[in-house]
Amino acid sequence: MIELPEAVSLAKQLDETISGKQIAGAIVGQTPHKLAWYYGDPSKYAGILKGRVIGKAGPYGGLVEIKAGSTNILIGEGVNLRFHRNNEPRPAKHQL
Repeated sequence: MIELPEAVSLAKQLDETISGKQIAGAIVGQTPHKLAWYYGDPSKYAGILKGRVIGKAGPYGGLVEIKAGSTNILIGEGVNLRFHRNNEPRPAKHQL
């Protein structure tokens, strides 16, 4: 579980970095493994997230909640968040 001070810090960093940006697309389960959990059908995530504008992020207990229009993205323990600018290489292994 993410500790509350860490969740507060991560939310602040997300607000400073990605708030107001539009999601161009999403790839889910690039390198699937049994410790990646999704809510609902992950094959629908790209359609749900594409075009959404990132709003405010905030701590939510041991999670970080990112608002994306009417959709909430919850980030928990073990997630390594990375922000990549256009045309920067992405990691070979990722879940979302």
